[in-house]
Amino acid sequence: GDPPGAAPPALGTRLRRELELLLEGEGENWREGLLRLQEWGGLLLLDPLLHHDRTWRRRLHWASRWRLPRLLALIAGAEEPLALAERLQLPHRHHRLLEQLIHLRRSLAAARMGTAPGAAGLPETPWHWCLLLEAPGLSPSAVGLALICGLGPRRPLLRWLLRWRHLGPERTAQDLITSGVPPGPALGEGLRRSRAERLERERC
Repeated sequence: GDPPGAAPPALGTRLRRELELLLEGEGENWREGLLRLQEWGGLLLLDPLLHHDRTWRRRLHWASRWRLPRLLALIAGAEEPLALAERLQLPHRHHRLLEQLIHLRRSLAAARMGTAPGAAGLPETPWHWCLLLEAPGLSPSAVGLALICGLGPRRPLLRWLLRWRHLGPERTAQDLITSGVPPGPALGEGLRRSRAERLERERC
């Protein structure tokens, strides 16, 4: 009956190692194993929300498809993912991904509610989705994690991952210089505008 956070550090390390052995195995045995842990109340050792979670199968399935760690996808559904990651002593790179996921969740919620600066709802064009998803500190892996967690509309997140982020400006820096744009801030703005024009022609 003690809260999970009261567990000694050694237990957290042991739990992580056992979960890694289970979730990183080949085949489909990990699904049955995790289901049994949930039925027996074992996930209460991790987080109360995970004990009642019915979406982990989808998250872990898509994590496998997107080559994201299954353990990370499981923890993303916790009530306090960062606290659980700390208790299980996950690698620092996994902490960063969870931090980015939480930041992106807040950004999407703020945009949806119209409380983000200059926002009055979720982005409506590919270019504005790129501005949101390419903000400093975010990574494609974090967007992939958000996608498998069901955050935000699925189609634009998927389109960004597969296509939009790879589209550069139509005109190269040399093209712009040849047309009379001087090197420096004006050149950077010209490249940015050229990419925006290209993305605005994409279907959202």
